Amino acid sequence: MRLNFYYEIPTPGSIAGNTCHLVAAERFLNLCKNTYPDIEFNYINSWGITYENDIPTLRSCPGCKFSHFFVIIENPDNKKFFVISYWDSLKDIALNGTFWDLENCMGIFPSAGTHTDNVSFKPIDLDYTPIAPLTIYKSLEDRAQELYLLNIPKTTPDSLFFRGGNYGFREYLSNNDKRFTINHERIDAAMFVEEMAKNTINIDINAVAEISGRTIDAMALGTALIRPKLSIKYHNPLIPDYHYAEVKCDDLSNLSRLADAYVEKFEELKKDKELVKFLSENGRKWYEENATIDAHVNILKKVINLNKLI
Repeated sequence: MRLNFYYEIPTPGSIAGNTCHLVAAERFLNLCKNTYPDIEFNYINSWGITYENDIPTLRSCPGCKFSHFFVIIENPDNKKFFVISYWDSLKDIALNGTFWDLENCMGIFPSAGTHTDNVSFKPIDLDYTPIAPLTIYKSLEDRAQELYLLNIPKTTPDSLFFRGGNYGFREYLSNNDKRFTINHERIDAAMFVEEMAKNTINIDINAVAEISGRTIDAMALGTALIRPKLSIKYHNPLIPDYHYAEVKCDDLSNLSRLADAYVEKFEELKKDKELVKFLSENGRKWYEENATIDAHVNILKKVINLNKLI
């Protein structure tokens, strides 16, 4: 059997070379080559699949097939394929299907983005195989590991701190709730994770992909994470109030109530050092077994059966 692996080549020194999911794609391809010597693997750089007869196609939008956010494994003889998705919104495949020949899709493996909308974050009605998440940049993973091993002193923050883009609930907090410290300034990856490493407690606020890299970074640093319950499923479950502290709010569109729920959980953790330790240790263990690049690749190997492409 012949199989084509499509992904953007992670060139060292480039943005792509520092992107976790592209580094993971390359490691997964090499693992497959070593594991299945009877299969002929062919790498195709998806960056070049952009135009056909001067008409933008295939990767002309983030949710289109062969964009930067997808790894495609395809049997070129029968066109059957798998898609490993790192895109923010799986519904772009399920509902729009832009340039996706879904009749030939034999499996979808999403790392994020399995929700219907960016308000309720309810799960999409689509069959998929759970895998595991990744942070955004390899330099974040590397620096977080260094800081964790250094075991630098941490303090409980005076208020809930969040750094990120200014939209949705984040914008609401920035404009309306002084109980939160919200900073929208972009800083480099090392400074970003070093800032989080000082805290015993960190928060994540749902992003357009639901989960953001801050969830992964907080656990990587061995800190207690506060966030809403995730709708996405993972190969090894990420359990609320065991791996992270769940924000208790039934209606995520009620922003004032959601803000209160964050503060309530924060106040609970501040009073319970043993709970902070419990969440920190469990979150870190889950991270080690699931959300490093190598752990992620090992999970891909477990759940992807290449024989389904015959």
